Amino acid sequence: MRLLSAVAVGALLDTEQIDVTMSGMQCGGSSQQDGLVVRPKDATQKYPVISFAHGWIRGGSALDTVYQKLWPLIASNGYIIVAPKAPYGLWYCFDMYKDQLQALRWTHNGTEVKDRIDFSLPKGIVGHSMGGRSTVMAASQGAELKELNVAAAVAQHPAVNVGGCPDCAPAVPIMYTAGEKDTTVPHGVVSHQYDETTGVPKAYIEIKGGDHHDPDSGPDLQGPYVVDFLDCYIKGIAAACRSAQCQEATVPTSNCTSSGLPSGAVLV
Repeated sequence: MRLLSAVAVGALLDTEQIDVTMSGMQCGGSSQQDGLVVRPKDATQKYPVISFAHGWIRGGSALDTVYQKLWPLIASNGYIIVAPKAPYGLWYCFDMYKDQLQALRWTHNGTEVKDRIDFSLPKGIVGHSMGGRSTVMAASQGAELKELNVAAAVAQHPAVNVGGCPDCAPAVPIMYTAGEKDTTVPHGVVSHQYDETTGVPKAYIEIKGGDHHDPDSGPDLQGPYVVDFLDCYIKGIAAACRSAQCQEATVPTSNCTSSGLPSGAVLV
């Protein structure tokens, strides 16, 4: 294991979003294998990878125009995001977590990304709404997490009120985000999932006045906390570990708590 320095903190990178053809995706069937990659433009460096699972009706061509504040923020902090477009339209995929993990497998051979990713660093999983539920489920697949070297999960407004969260017991550090005014996935649903999570470091961020669409088409007020959590557990940055514990002064929260997060750097 190694400890990364925070040399790059504050030096945001220019980013780009490209279309890719993925493989092995199950949501939507064999005809829905396309996806997006959001990455730093600087091709001289390699970066850790994040698999992102989108929300309901945000798939297909709709994915081209949402998460346009969240994704550039993550990528500009030195990450490569891979995001399957499946399922398209009104399709609700209850097993989306399988595609979220498959996307990480694909990165090892995907020509657009394999030479740009630092595979010596841990990977992360992030998702919103339907994809947030997927993230909690993916974070509970212990054997696959070890296989893929996943070290952190962020479940944004996870829709565990649709289909429940079968066999959910996250095995890696996980952050939950919610909105005080979210009526699609009420904050009480998310805070209950946080309370039910045991045995791993965890955080709960509830955005004051925030609704369900803060991450996808809203102001993305929670974005700094998402980056903090990833920086803490994927890059081992001590300052990020501290900030993730309700210390982002510019982010308005109506409820914020954490348990088990380190005060110093994490060995990665």
